[in-house]
Amino acid sequence: MKVAIMGGGAIGLLFAAHLSKKHDVTLYTRTEKQAEMIRSQGVALVQNNRTETFPIQAYPFVQVNGQEELVIIAVKEYHLHELMTSITSLHHSAFLFLQNGMGHLPILENLEAKNIFVGVVEHGAVRLDERTVHHTGIGLTRYGVWKGSLTHGLDDLAIPTFPFVFSENPLQMLKEKLLANCVINPLTALLAVPNGELLGNPFYYKLFLQTFNETVKALQLPNREVLLNKVKEICRQTAKNHSSMYKDLHLGRKTEIDAIVGSALKQAALHHVEAPILEFLYHSIKGKEGQQI
Repeated sequence: MKVAIMGGGAIGLLFAAHLSKKHDVTLYTRTEKQAEMIRSQGVALVQNNRTETFPIQAYPFVQVNGQEELVIIAVKEYHLHELMTSITSLHHSAFLFLQNGMGHLPILENLEAKNIFVGVVEHGAVRLDERTVHHTGIGLTRYGVWKGSLTHGLDDLAIPTFPFVFSENPLQMLKEKLLANCVINPLTALLAVPNGELLGNPFYYKLFLQTFNETVKALQLPNREVLLNKVKEICRQTAKNHSSMYKDLHLGRKTEIDAIVGSALKQAALHHVEAPILEFLYHSIKGKEGQQI
């Protein structure tokens, strides 16, 4: 399958490396500098204490031409608007959007593509430089149909070491990922702790539970106990890891607070649910955003 991947961050590099084992992959990046580096040196994948390099064709965003059967959108939600001019004319490609939160959903309505998928990534990945990604945690990619049908399903996309799992309810799938992000990302960023501390420290665990309970209500999610165990398990599996929001905040970069907690607050307002903890987390992160700590 011919696959375009839009975005040269951790997720874009991760997908490019793994999918190139089976598919004809082209990576599109924000800058020509990054694209040229990848064209000349390939994408380096660090996994299990070894590094493997994959030759990948790479070009800047503006050169995407719609020749690929599938376009994977792997940029952060706040970069989507600048990308839209490059992808709105790609009528014949199917799309897979991999953004956190739910803020990207209205944008999908502007696409004329017949088949649009949304997905959530459960892998751990860290970009080490413009061509190198460290696969820190092996998981899977869940996806569902947002528009169209499964005639352009993604089953053929997967490889044994990089699985894709279909979800019958994509909105539920996105909300469950949003729940985990709302609980783990802002708390670990503000408290400056790895993910496991939210369970290990009894005082932080109280904050964990309060944030979880409020977010479940805001998102109108059923099966509270099942979801609580899922979020706890994510913390256990990534106990020594620092969340992406922690890293962004402490490096003075823009965070995904609007896409994550901002999305939950919109849902809270929609369902007339008071969300003081989420509001506190949102404004605290916004206040610190851009200040290198």
